Amino acid sequence: MPTLPNIVDEANRLMREAQREHLRLRLIGGLAVRMHSSNLDHFNVQRIYPDIDFVADRHEQRRLPGFFYSMGYLPDKAFNTLNGGRRQLYYDIQGQRHIDIFNRRVHVAYLVSLGHDGSPIWRSKKAELARPVRGFLITT
Repeated sequence: MPTLPNIVDEANRLMREAQREHLRLRLIGGLAVRMHSSNLDHFNVQRIYPDIDFVADRHEQRRLPGFFYSMGYLPDKAFNTLNGGRRQLYYDIQGQRHIDIFNRRVHVAYLVSLGHDGSPIWRSKKAELARPVRGFLITT
C-alpha cells in the first residue's frame, strides 16, 4: 500500500489501521503535539517533520513488521535485530520518511517512563490516538 505524501495524513492513516487491527500503538513526539494543538497551526506550518514516532506495547513487537510492511514500510533488519526490544525503525518504501517505534519507554537525555506495566498509556480516554500532551512534551 503506498504511503501518503502529507505526514500528518499518513500518521492518521497508520493510527486508524492500527486501531482496526487492534494493534496498540500511540503517536508521540512532534506530530502528536501538532495533532493535539490544532489551535497552534500558525506555529506548526513551518515545521518539517522528518519521521513519525510511536510507542508500542512490548507484547506487540512481533506484529509490527507485518503491519508496517502492509502499510508500505520496510524494517531496518539489522537495527531491529540489535535493538528491537527497546526500539525499532521502519522506512517508507518510497524513501520519504521513517518510523521510529519505542517499546514502552522513550530514551532521551533522560528516561521517560510510560508506565511500569504499560497500562496507563493504553487507558487514556482523552487521547485515543496519541499520548496525553503532558507525557510527551519533553521528547520534542
